[in-house]
Amino acid sequence: MAQNKFINKNSLSSQFSDIPQSQKILIGVIIIIGLALIWYFSYFQNLYSKAQKLNSEITQLSDFEKKLPLEMKKYAIISKKLRKYKEMLPEKEEIPKLLVDINSTIKKVGVSMNRFSPQTVNTQSQNATYSTVPIQISISGSYNQIGTAFEALSNMPRLVKIVDFSISPSSNPNILNVDFKAETYSLKNSEQNKNTRESK
Repeated sequence: MAQNKFINKNSLSSQFSDIPQSQKILIGVIIIIGLALIWYFSYFQNLYSKAQKLNSEITQLSDFEKKLPLEMKKYAIISKKLRKYKEMLPEKEEIPKLLVDINSTIKKVGVSMNRFSPQTVNTQSQNATYSTVPIQISISGSYNQIGTAFEALSNMPRLVKIVDFSISPSSNPNILNVDFKAETYSLKNSEQNKNTRESK
C-alpha cells in the first residue's frame, strides 16, 4: 500500500515536470492572483468599508461645524425667549414680589391707590398648566392716568390681565374711580397638577 502511494507521488511529480515551463508560470500566476483576491476580500475590502464610513462621518461633522454658528444664534434667541416666557409665567407664585411690582407700577403713573386686596390663589382651576392669582384693585385718577395705569400693567414682565372693571365718577369731575380685578398666573407644580386631575 505504501509502495502504491510512493508510485502515485512519483507519477504526479513526473506529470508536473512534463508540463511546459510557460504553463507552469501561468499556473503560478493564477495561484498568486487567487491568493491576492482572497486577501483583498478578507482584509482590504473590510478596511475600505471602514474608511468610507469614517469619511462619511467626517463629512457630516464638517457640515455641522459650518452650521454651528447659525445654530448657536438660534439657541441664543430661543434661550432669550424662554427666559422672557418664564418671567411672564414663572414656575413659582412669588406672590409678595408680584404684589410689590404691581403696586409700584400703578403708583408710578400718578393714580391714587384706594384698595389693593390680593385674593386666594386658585389652584383648582380646570386648566392643568397654571394657577390663577387674582388681585382686587381700586384706583382714582384722570382718564389719561387710568389708561396709562392699565397700559403699564399690561407691559409688565409678569403676565397681568385686567378683568371685571367698573368706572364711577368722583366728587371731582376730572377724577374717575375704577374698580377692577387683575389676574396673573404661575405654572402649577406637580402636586397642584395632581390635585387638579383628582378634582375632575
